[in-house]
Amino acid sequence: MADSSIGLWTVPLAVLGGAIRVSTPFLFVSLGECITERSGRINLGLEGTLVMAR
Repeated sequence: MADSSIGLWTVPLAVLGGAIRVSTPFLFVSLGECITERSGRINLGLEGTLVMAR
């Protein structure tokens, strides 16, 4: 018989994978803002622009 139960690590791994998938665009935005601030320009609304563009 096949074991039809989900494993012990299935739900925590799914939560971790979802968190990484959702947070990746914000990581890219923060990296770009760090580079932009070094050039002397500051845009404080990048995260809001990213959220509204989805």
